[in-house]
Amino acid sequence: MSTLENTTNSSQNILEIIKNLPQFNPRFKTSPTLISKISKRLSNDLLITIKTLLENDKNINIDWTDSDGYTALIYSSRYSKKYNLLEIVKLLIKYGANVNMSQNNYGWTSLMYASRNSNITSSLETVKLLIDSGAKLDMQNKLGWTSLMMASINSNDSAGESSLETVKLLINSGANLNIQNNDGDTALMLALKYSEKYSSLETVKLLINSGANLNIQNKGGDTSLMLSIFACIWSSCNLYNLTKIVKLLIDSSANLTLKNNKGETALTVTLDQLKLVEDEKLSIEKHSAIVKILVLLSEPKKQSTKKQSTLSYFAQKVIQNVKNIKPNN
Repeated sequence: MSTLENTTNSSQNILEIIKNLPQFNPRFKTSPTLISKISKRLSNDLLITIKTLLENDKNINIDWTDSDGYTALIYSSRYSKKYNLLEIVKLLIKYGANVNMSQNNYGWTSLMYASRNSNITSSLETVKLLIDSGAKLDMQNKLGWTSLMMASINSNDSAGESSLETVKLLINSGANLNIQNNDGDTALMLALKYSEKYSSLETVKLLINSGANLNIQNKGGDTSLMLSIFACIWSSCNLYNLTKIVKLLIDSSANLTLKNNKGETALTVTLDQLKLVEDEKLSIEKHSAIVKILVLLSEPKKQSTKKQSTLSYFAQKVIQNVKNIKPNN
């Protein structure tokens, strides 16, 4: 008797049928190619089995959750590409699976998992299917993250687990760009924090051009501009991209006079970062990047208040003094 037949006779929930397939068993160790072949071979049998259950067992609970809080739809959406489960996703939705049910432990929905993993285990097609089937774009998990946040932070096509196309799809479908998570961060803020390794400059541009609010402040009072400076100076990001991001934010009318909870503006934050770079004897590249940022911040086009002008004048003096300084590599 086959695995599917055994499972059908012993299980009253669809999720367990899916999870009992060989490729989901942690003891099933073989090559990815073989797993893919097994998945393709079993997908049609699985589709028939689940369809038969849904048509004939009126007591079956299509939204049953396991001990981790997964439903069959959440699980299938997360692995729709890796294990060829897209047709199962379609079938579950057709028979009334709740597309907005959240995973109990962390509050993730099917759309969150699909958006977060659309470049690896799930797919853009799965994301579109869920949206077209009524998935709510702006639901938040227990940390306050939305599907757009998850896609944005992982949208580096070469290294990320989501994609720029997924971010575009969510935005074009009406996702709210300015929702804040439990830390007060927006999708733009998160993309800026991780713009080199997991997100990308293209994602940042897309969010800004789509109308993301540049001047929202998180719980620490930091703006997107401040966060981009913090993140890139103290990480291994591409410093050329850093200056491009800062220029983009300024050109897009980021408010340079806003203060965080420490009373700092973007300009004073940058001056503090310059001192830290020098004190810590960081690389000449980081030092040069800070100087370039100071130049950008000290020459605002439309936002000159008297106080800002004084700081800008001071920054220009600092720039003149540090241009010829060469900190240790």
